[in-house]
Amino acid sequence: IMKTKYLLLLILINFSLLPNCFAKGEIIYLSTDRDFYIAGENMWLSLFSFTKDNESSLMLNNHNKIAYIEISNSSGTVITEKILITDSRGSGIINLPPNLPSGFYNIYAYTNNETNLNETPLFKKRFAIINTLISQSVQEGVIVEKEDSSSITGNNYQTIDNLNNASKNLKIAKKENKVYLENTGSENLTLSLSIYNTSQIEEDLNPSGISTYLKNTIDHKYSQFDFSEAINFEGEVIKGSVTDMDGNIVAGHQLFLSVAQDKSNIYSTITDSLGMFKIYTYPIFGERELYLETITSDTLNSFNYSILDPFRRINGDSFPTLNIKKSYEKELIKRSYEMQIYRRSMADTLLKFKSILSDPLLNYNLNKEYILDHYTRFPFIRDILIEYVKELQHRIINNKPTIRMIWQDRVGNIHVSYGNSLILLDGIPIFDHSQIINYDPLKIETLKLYPGEYHIGPSKFEGIVLFNTYKNDFADLKIKDNARLIEFKGVLNPIESSYNFSKDWVYKLSSLIFWNPIISLKGGEKIEIDLSKSNLSNRKDKITYKVEGFSKEGSSPI
Repeated sequence: IMKTKYLLLLILINFSLLPNCFAKGEIIYLSTDRDFYIAGENMWLSLFSFTKDNESSLMLNNHNKIAYIEISNSSGTVITEKILITDSRGSGIINLPPNLPSGFYNIYAYTNNETNLNETPLFKKRFAIINTLISQSVQEGVIVEKEDSSSITGNNYQTIDNLNNASKNLKIAKKENKVYLENTGSENLTLSLSIYNTSQIEEDLNPSGISTYLKNTIDHKYSQFDFSEAINFEGEVIKGSVTDMDGNIVAGHQLFLSVAQDKSNIYSTITDSLGMFKIYTYPIFGERELYLETITSDTLNSFNYSILDPFRRINGDSFPTLNIKKSYEKELIKRSYEMQIYRRSMADTLLKFKSILSDPLLNYNLNKEYILDHYTRFPFIRDILIEYVKELQHRIINNKPTIRMIWQDRVGNIHVSYGNSLILLDGIPIFDHSQIINYDPLKIETLKLYPGEYHIGPSKFEGIVLFNTYKNDFADLKIKDNARLIEFKGVLNPIESSYNFSKDWVYKLSSLIFWNPIISLKGGEKIEIDLSKSNLSNRKDKITYKVEGFSKEGSSPI
């Protein structure tokens, strides 16, 4: 029995059976650790995805996997990012560049479901940035006051007492250096928690929270989703086009897309009559390079590749004037000092990445791994295959060097691939096997063999061979004329807080004491957060406890 692994599944959809979320619209809410920042600080994000359960209630939405984030000021979009949504929740961290001008900003969050429906209201939250290093501000957006004017306060989540009075099913308590969260109800809760030194600037901004936003949003009449557009069910749907060097459409050709320096994140499709392609991917994390290659009989043909921008680039909103008061001076000096120390020492001790999804294609079935330093080194790849990699054969087929894999299945049958084994060098497919045969073997660290049949788009491969270099940088590989490397912004790495702090002095300096973007509390559950290293009980500053969340059953916000 031969194992078969399919990377791309064809899903037959009965539209009448699709979840109601697509008929009733998606709603995204984004919680941030604070509502005022110094240029150069980190903005921590916690995302909630909802859909309308009926005309007056919401439920957590579990279907779209990618959310798009934009930060803009009066000049336009200044930052774009993507967040992975898992079980209706997401998280990430954005580093605000130190050259951002002072003023008010909007942060937007949406999915491609909402993008396809232009009349759907997108999540928008206003926040302030003050740059303490340069005097630049957004156009007509800042007034520096020599004398303080009257202050407007009203931060709903400022104290523990305020939180407990406002919440029906969540209680928060502090005892010395420990904070306790208790779900006093029966429904499961999902929430974000930020604990930080209270900011006068933020109190003057008087930000609203999740309850206000959802109340203002739920009455909107959502349109039916446009099923002609692709939904990000598993990861991002990457769209683009291929033309030749004269700008002519390249239609009906097979296209491969892989993520360089990944294990085996590779996909394939056929360009349509307009030279467009659409590829359904698993999540791609971070700033990456995509390798694209169009299969033609003549590899000397050159092509232009473009990836469509998935962001809406929202602009045109009006912004109020940010009044910077004399009384802010002490707080701004402290936060500026803190920001500069963090950036210079890279001492962001709160940061901890969550585990990332396993390899989409080769998450099992490794047959054998060769660590080449354990063997005699030869000057040619061909000699390595002949001398000790018995599972691979080097043959000349149709006047072309070819690598074939030999393997035995579970019942003892011997299989030999006939010229269609897939070779990957640091994640880049090598269809011309002469390229790997002539590659410098001293750059190769490991060689891994995966037997069996693998279907990638319209192609079938018998066996996959991974060649990995020491630096995972496919050094000196010549990219052929029919292929290109394109920079690509993937999703932010999911993050969580950490209790393991390596530098106590850094933690005690931080005005952001604690952040956790995704906390789950079962009905009746109580958890303890130990903040002893922050010296919480001896801090002289007033402390803000910011909790935003929702019951997983969809009854109400926290």
